[in-house]
Amino acid sequence: MIYNYQYRLKPTTEQKLVLNDWLRICQYWYNRQLGERFDWWEKNRS
Repeated sequence: MIYNYQYRLKPTTEQKLVLNDWLRICQYWYNRQLGERFDWWEKNRS
């Protein structure tokens, strides 16, 4: 049997700011790499 646990986070204001910064950075790099992948595909498709 597999158990799944959920925890409710209660970050402080400073922790919320840090988490938002991390999420923004991850979103930026994900979208940048995705764009590079699309660009590569456009250049190399036959």
